[in-house]
Amino acid sequence: MLAIDTLTLSNRIMITKVIEFDFMKKSEALNLLQCTIPELAKILNISTEAIYKWGDKPIPIAREYQIKDIAAGRKPLAKS
Repeated sequence: MLAIDTLTLSNRIMITKVIEFDFMKKSEALNLLQCTIPELAKILNISTEAIYKWGDKPIPIAREYQIKDIAAGRKPLAKS
């Protein structure tokens, strides 16, 4: 996915920066945590069905951050 960030300076100069986002897929999450789908479901406290629904599309961004935190040894944020 690409995003374009444009900044206009003094009504004459326009700076455009293209930002590329690389979202995590289910297979990458499983590789990163070295686990199976049932194990990932338990780690994230969600159902295996929810993980299967991700299919080959990018996983939900909040789950991506949660998985990255777990992989880095940080305790992920929990629901309050």
